Amino acid sequence: MILIQRRSIEDPRNSIADWDESSGLLADTGQRIDRRKALQYSPVWRAVFVVASTIGKIPCRVYRRTAGGKERAADHPAYNLIRYKPNERQTAFYFFQTALAQCLLEPGNAYSYIYRGGRGEPVDIVPLDPRAVCPVIADGELQYVYYDPNGVGIRRFDRTQVLHFRGPGWDGLQGYSVLEFARNSIGMGSAAQKYSNKYFANSGEARVVLEYPTWLDQEKADATLKMWNAMHGSLDNQHKTALLQGGMKASQISISARDSQLIETLNWSIKDVANWFGVPPHKLGDTSRAAYNSLEQENQSFLDDTIDPWLVMMEQEMRDKLLTGGEQMADSHVIEFDRAALVRANLSARAEYYSKGLSGHPWLAVDEVRNLENMNGVGIDEIRAPSNNFQPTEPAAPARALPVIPAVNAEAVAAASEAVGDIEARMVKRLDYNYDKALKKPGQADRAAVFGQVCSEHDAVMREALLPAVRTLCALTGEDVREEAERRIKAIHAEVMQ
Repeated sequence: MILIQRRSIEDPRNSIADWDESSGLLADTGQRIDRRKALQYSPVWRAVFVVASTIGKIPCRVYRRTAGGKERAADHPAYNLIRYKPNERQTAFYFFQTALAQCLLEPGNAYSYIYRGGRGEPVDIVPLDPRAVCPVIADGELQYVYYDPNGVGIRRFDRTQVLHFRGPGWDGLQGYSVLEFARNSIGMGSAAQKYSNKYFANSGEARVVLEYPTWLDQEKADATLKMWNAMHGSLDNQHKTALLQGGMKASQISISARDSQLIETLNWSIKDVANWFGVPPHKLGDTSRAAYNSLEQENQSFLDDTIDPWLVMMEQEMRDKLLTGGEQMADSHVIEFDRAALVRANLSARAEYYSKGLSGHPWLAVDEVRNLENMNGVGIDEIRAPSNNFQPTEPAAPARALPVIPAVNAEAVAAASEAVGDIEARMVKRLDYNYDKALKKPGQADRAAVFGQVCSEHDAVMREALLPAVRTLCALTGEDVREEAERRIKAIHAEVMQ
């Protein structure tokens, strides 16, 4: 069992002076920003909590592909690990929440060791201290160097032993630390907050200069300052009457909080932090844009542009590390987050989703909807077209006339066709480029043989790109998926050979 102690471990790429928690990263304000100091600034805490908790609450499952789509593969070794309990100390929610917090702060990466059984199946996924792990390329292979804090020393793990979640990076091995790049923004907000605390600790009053008509020796000067600060130096002492003797005068020399733009700085800092973490400002407490339509659009953008990319990255990493090579080659299983859970708390969005799924050209059965709402089924577990009793009867179509496709279905077919067409165009460019490249190699006289070889090499990639969109199109048109996919592949070949 790998045990992790909470202590600072130096990353070989950075000086311990830059990353040690006692020092942190130096910001332009003169502050040193580390993880704990950043989280003391409320917009940062809220941004990390919102993103990490949103992802943590989305159910993640292993599915098995079937002829009719896919089904939950509850018998798969990884199913319970990623859905309920990855290890004995954590639930799935806390596992994913913690991993995302590590990705969002320092060091921008989350590592977990995968314990495997006798047949190589995953049996436990245990988080590692991200500061103690460094990915390296050794002998052309990706390995993870782990600085074991239990006295064992340096250990090397094969890439298949470590589940690695990460944000954007440069070298393809590690993600960037947001704190490294956002330290000045966080430092400015934190400094403004500290200044405001000091301002109110001084009764919200401007600084005062005490003027004496004569020279005071050090002892009398110290006694005068001590007396003044004791009387006016905190909120508890505000509004007390001052007694000035010996011709002493008190003069203000500083500007107000409004004049120093303290409030504007704090508000702007919230927007700046929101921009770094991809969170709508209203989720961090900025209510300057509180119109309903604007908030609704910002929430949807948050799910599409911030949450979904993290989900895709995690799904692909878990597919690579938790499915067997055979399952990956056959594409028999898939690991996915249930994105429908994102609208679970939105009653109107849920109702609209179910309504569309049950009406028109339905893709949901009544019992499926009831199961999603944790209600018992009523025996309607098949997808049924709505009865004419619940909608106006369409007039009979003229003889020999083509069937009329409802407007909503026609739009769906057009959109699916356009998506397939876009993918076809990309595959044509891909195949054409590699075909020309292969022809330029010495000794490639037989163009047909070269073309056949190129098609064979890229066949799997083209099918993987085409099949999801083709399945959607065929679900709407009723055509056979395999036949339509083959027809599209042949069309790509024909266009490249022209």
